[in-house]
Amino acid sequence: MRFNQIAEFACILMLLAAFGELDAKSRPSPRAAQSFPTMTAAIDEITTQYKTHVGLEYASNDVDRTPINLDISESAITKVLDSLVAQKPDYSWELIDGIYDIHPKAVSDSILSVHIRAFSVTSATGREVSEAISLIPEVKEWMLRHGVQRRELETGSRWAESDPRVTLHLKDTSLRSLLNRVVKERQVKEWIVVRYGDKQQYLAIYI
Repeated sequence: MRFNQIAEFACILMLLAAFGELDAKSRPSPRAAQSFPTMTAAIDEITTQYKTHVGLEYASNDVDRTPINLDISESAITKVLDSLVAQKPDYSWELIDGIYDIHPKAVSDSILSVHIRAFSVTSATGREVSEAISLIPEVKEWMLRHGVQRRELETGSRWAESDPRVTLHLKDTSLRSLLNRVVKERQVKEWIVVRYGDKQQYLAIYI
């Protein structure tokens, strides 16, 4: 009798082990960290996976050629962003106007902090919004004072006729908050601001 009980108990253990092995195989394994060749590539994936918006201000002389490893399967975007800035120690991030803003830790007199008295566009295309930003008096004054001219490096058209048009009437805002509003209205993933050139004489604003 005792032998039969032991045999039955052993069979139960074997069945439990078998089911446990099958269950383990059926569960998805954790995704390994993905490697991205640039910070912009990593941010593009973050905005896609989390369906959110990001603003990126590049640090001076950052050519963005350092690979970044991120576990995009993390449940919280905050953990992913913490991992990103840990690998790019010149940067920090914060949530501003509902946009995840990644910016240099040490930056003085950033164009994104420029105070704008008024900005207004009505049913404007992305290109028209971009041109209107260049015509903002406070932005023009900042560029003149810093010996900077605006120039984007284009690899193809950024604008499409089907893109949502933008109507904005803002007062007493910063360029950073303006860009945050624009990406929301245009329903695009991100804005990027970068200074470049041998003397940092060029400014690119991608929206």
